Amino acid sequence: MIINSKGRKSFTLVEILIIICAIGALISLIFPVVTQAILSSRKTSIANSMRQILSAYKNQLAQTNHPLSETDIDAFLASTSFQKNANAFIAYLVNQHHLPNSPKLCTANYDYMLKAVLKHDESAKIPIGIINDQNGMDKDFATIPTCFVLCINIPIDMPPSTPILWTRGLGTDGKWHWPSGNYCNRDTKNQSYNNGSFFGQVEGGFIGFADGTVKWYEDLVGNDGQGELFEYGRAIRTKNVLRALPPGTIQASWNGCANDAMP
Repeated sequence: MIINSKGRKSFTLVEILIIICAIGALISLIFPVVTQAILSSRKTSIANSMRQILSAYKNQLAQTNHPLSETDIDAFLASTSFQKNANAFIAYLVNQHHLPNSPKLCTANYDYMLKAVLKHDESAKIPIGIINDQNGMDKDFATIPTCFVLCINIPIDMPPSTPILWTRGLGTDGKWHWPSGNYCNRDTKNQSYNNGSFFGQVEGGFIGFADGTVKWYEDLVGNDGQGELFEYGRAIRTKNVLRALPPGTIQASWNGCANDAMP
């Protein structure tokens, strides 16, 4: 520090540079902590939503004593042009009074796919509720990306380890992929997108099981490459989530349904 001709104290250039470096060092220490707190908060929110949906799913099975199927949705979507997708099944569970009527239950404001739809479709918007005043699915909710893939046509006596629900983007290779996944594994090809969406962290996804548990996985490959799941009805490990499902299972996502469960 120096004293100028007027007797005032001022910092030298070296001192200013030292202060700037110190501030930069503090930011570099604080930023990872803040980032991790944000990631942890997001994961907690998603996991809690999945537990609510799993509970609603099981309550519906107990109430009807038959698997949740496309037939259940037909009457609910009657006289509408909405497709039978994950949104429709979630809306159905809301309509049956098993879930709160809040889109926050199954959407995330950091979801790249949701941001893309809202950006490129001027008519798209996040609705206030999942179902409308007439107890039908809200037209805005019908087409926006939801976070999960929901399985239907699963027997009510399914094993506890049967996957019912998982975060979007899970492939048969046991990894969550960009851009569909809310959480995705780092990929040098898509590194810039990953950085923009999720701070460049190596991420995976959640799976919810028939016993109501929700578990986080970076991937389903496992440390030994044999897989984290078990084939349906068999004590054989697999990384392919389809092999963990009973034959005839339908996977419903926001953009449609796929009946491709392996025997």
